[in-house]
Amino acid sequence: MEPQNQVTVEITLRPSDFHTTLEWTRRSLLRAGYAVVAVVLAYNAWRFWPSDDSNFMACFAAVLAVLCSYRWIRIRYLFYRFPGMRESRRYTFTVDGVRVEAADGSRTFKWLEFTKIVESKRLFIFESKSGSGRSVPKRFLTTPDDIATLRFLIRQNFNGPRKLRID
Repeated sequence: MEPQNQVTVEITLRPSDFHTTLEWTRRSLLRAGYAVVAVVLAYNAWRFWPSDDSNFMACFAAVLAVLCSYRWIRIRYLFYRFPGMRESRRYTFTVDGVRVEAADGSRTFKWLEFTKIVESKRLFIFESKSGSGRSVPKRFLTTPDDIATLRFLIRQNFNGPRKLRID
């Protein structure tokens, strides 16, 4: 059975669509582990061996902790700085391209305007030639048929590099 030729989804992005602080992935756990170890080492060095070296170690630990949480901080900042990221949008995927409708206007992207399409466990990412991108969280694709139809449209109409899940 061939899927339908259109998927329409209404989305409102939130920071957790891009990064979950307590996500149980190897990368997230390593990042949190490095931050904890750095803070414990710095505290021990500062508490038990007070010297200029322990002050350096405390500064190093603070920098490492910020670097480990940079992605989370950056996403939170973007949502704070650009309120448009929190606005509701309607995406319509068709054979001709992707139509995005928002409160401030609408635009149709042809499939050729995208340079890469990636599907993760939680979202679809459509990268543009300008370096920007569009994200569609899977939580808004209400049925498995919507996800299958979107994958079908991408495979049939997008000729660039793509990384889609099999499931």
